[in-house]
Amino acid sequence: MKVTFFVSALAALSSVSAFPFMSPGGNTEIFGLIKKLNAADPQQIQSLTDQIKQGMAQAGVDVPKTNFGSTNFRNLSPESIYEAFGLERLRQTAMDGNEANAQNNTFDTEGTIPSNSSLVGRDLASFLGFGPAEDAAHPWIAPGPGDLRGPCPGLNTAANHGYLPRNGVVNPIELFVGAFQALSLSPDLCAILAVISFVFRGDLTTLSLSIGTRNGLGDGLAGHGVLEGDASVTRQDAFLGNHWNVDKGRFDLLLKEMDQYGNGFITPYSLAQSRFRAWDYSRKNNARFDFNPWRMLVAYGESGFVNENLRGDNIRFTKDMAYHWFILERFPPGWSKRKIPMTTPEIVAWALVIELLKPTLPGWSLGIRGLFIPVPSFSSLGGFFGGGILGGGGSNTIQDIGCAVGGAVLGWFPSMLTNLFGALNLGAAGGISC
Repeated sequence: MKVTFFVSALAALSSVSAFPFMSPGGNTEIFGLIKKLNAADPQQIQSLTDQIKQGMAQAGVDVPKTNFGSTNFRNLSPESIYEAFGLERLRQTAMDGNEANAQNNTFDTEGTIPSNSSLVGRDLASFLGFGPAEDAAHPWIAPGPGDLRGPCPGLNTAANHGYLPRNGVVNPIELFVGAFQALSLSPDLCAILAVISFVFRGDLTTLSLSIGTRNGLGDGLAGHGVLEGDASVTRQDAFLGNHWNVDKGRFDLLLKEMDQYGNGFITPYSLAQSRFRAWDYSRKNNARFDFNPWRMLVAYGESGFVNENLRGDNIRFTKDMAYHWFILERFPPGWSKRKIPMTTPEIVAWALVIELLKPTLPGWSLGIRGLFIPVPSFSSLGGFFGGGILGGGGSNTIQDIGCAVGGAVLGWFPSMLTNLFGALNLGAAGGISC
């Protein structure tokens, strides 16, 4: 029977102590969170489950289903991801800055479908997107005093346009519907992010979550660890300063890397270089640098989110677009979300692809600046999760990696939360089952 890969992988992992590489080094934060969760009211967890189900239903979108799960991560490429998920409109972004040239555009300069495309006969406007995200119903309004904003430029922008509550405090249904309408996140991915966010960073007594700093009993998404973490491309590490607002110096470095590695555009290759730069700075300067394998996966998932979701239906991701997202926190002019929602298997695939382009190492700096201790015998993110170390089948497929990640994450959770994932029945999204 097919069940969610997060739940079924739990059999391979009974506790976080079985796989200490998944817990933050030299830091007891995760164990404090577990203590908090064990004291949670089961009725609050049930209410969270019910609201997440309602949010999934209201988003009302079909998740792309493919046989992508059987793909070995070493055979992944931007091209293969686009093909698997039907993202032919974005074919040009598969190229790094050294290979990009106009004749490889999937769509010509007039925006029509080439005769050799499998999309011939389909309605171009319908395929490309849903129209400009900034419209009469969603004008940009700068956040006012007391409005909460955090480390995610996508969520901040969605709130500034009213797709999420403008005060920056959401319930599960608002998060689901707003993230889909504004950013094209699929229900399966939203469900996973919602559970982790609301449980670890939200206020379960009110079923509310701040997309920024603390609100009520919840730390908000700006709370360090779990989802927000070190080695951000555009923000400082928590140990070094403000970790939820964009750092102008780091953003300027991102623009330079777009020039150096992407011919002036964001590409998978430029993002890999940007991530390496951020990682290298943190390991040399942050005495409390925490880049455990979970944080590493989330960090590269963030890069995949930027490459795909913030690009929207555009072939190119320009500096002006980056300025709008990261500095103004406003949709770029004429920007429309991508037609096909981002699923969990796809964002994992992008994380693996980008990491291989300029590899880093997971590990920790345990109180001494410059003394970085890497995870032993680490070769790649995909190999770590898919090679059987954390309970995957050992074949390095997307399915094995998803199962192993799910099992490792659920090693943090008490049984009531593993049951929550099971109740959401995310199972076969993207063709992955464990």
